[in-house]
Amino acid sequence: SRPSTCTGRPIGTSMRPAAGRAGPGGGPQGGQPGPAKKLCVLAGLEIEMHHRRAVGARMGAGDASEARAALEQMLSDDITTTGADKKLDTVWRGAEAYHFLILAQRQLYGGDLEAALRTSIRLQEYEDLIDPRTAYSLMALTAFHGKQFAQCSRAFTKLEGLEGTPTARREAYEELALAIFTRHAPADAATARTFPCPKCQTLIPDWATSCGSCRTAFPACVASGRSLIERDRGRGIYMCPTCKHRAYEVEITGNCCPLCHSPIV
Repeated sequence: SRPSTCTGRPIGTSMRPAAGRAGPGGGPQGGQPGPAKKLCVLAGLEIEMHHRRAVGARMGAGDASEARAALEQMLSDDITTTGADKKLDTVWRGAEAYHFLILAQRQLYGGDLEAALRTSIRLQEYEDLIDPRTAYSLMALTAFHGKQFAQCSRAFTKLEGLEGTPTARREAYEELALAIFTRHAPADAATARTFPCPKCQTLIPDWATSCGSCRTAFPACVASGRSLIERDRGRGIYMCPTCKHRAYEVEITGNCCPLCHSPIV
């Protein structure tokens, strides 16, 4: 038997998903991603509340000029700074990482392979926050079941190249990859849906997080993991007033923001 790239359990070459729990390394120091996401969301909400309290205190003290300056600074931060430059965005980025990890596993074990592949591929953007072995194992497992073998091959290549991987584990990756790709060519299924890049009109796969031609990056719908296409902005897209994340309205199943769980208004 060969070790699974998802959980380390013997699964042979069938790559059957184990019972729905996070693989090792899903959260900080190998913990679970659920509590990690909650902590990041709590930190983000606290920072938001601190900003609002600071402005409220200045306005209550009658210092209109200082309050106006604080409001202008907050608006400027929202408009001009990047995620890497803002403590608030850094915290929310952590929430995104664990949110998409949980979402990808939920989609996989729910049988929605296309959605699970889209979301698991997006996890590559968060290698500094979640264990890369967990992210690429999930991507390999999802792509295998979805018959997207080019993406599966990419995931195995990443797994085999991770620094610090024990020799026995690396050999297990190589053995399992050999078993898969001697039976399946490393090519994606022709059934993969495509859409035109809103900037250069190049057809790109449904799971793409950026355009391979013009390098335009697409933000994610926090309800589904789908890319939010620029031409669709403002049409059927909800933006949470609390965490400022967006989602396609048709993908939201409850009455709360999928990321921060604030009530939808």
